[in-house]
Amino acid sequence: MSALEVVEKLIPRFGGEVVSTYSFPSFKENFSVEETKISNEDIKNEIVAKLHQFEAVLK
Repeated sequence: MSALEVVEKLIPRFGGEVVSTYSFPSFKENFSVEETKISNEDIKNEIVAKLHQFEAVLK
């Protein structure tokens, strides 16, 4: 069981709601440290979609 799975199961026990989860794959290959941004557009778009999903729950 990964740390993400543990936290995902633990949060509801404290009254929280897990809206979405994401595990960033191959950090060195998909993130530019020099430019301080996500270099893989597919991953960036997936993260942005998950953030929008989270924002919708807050409204």
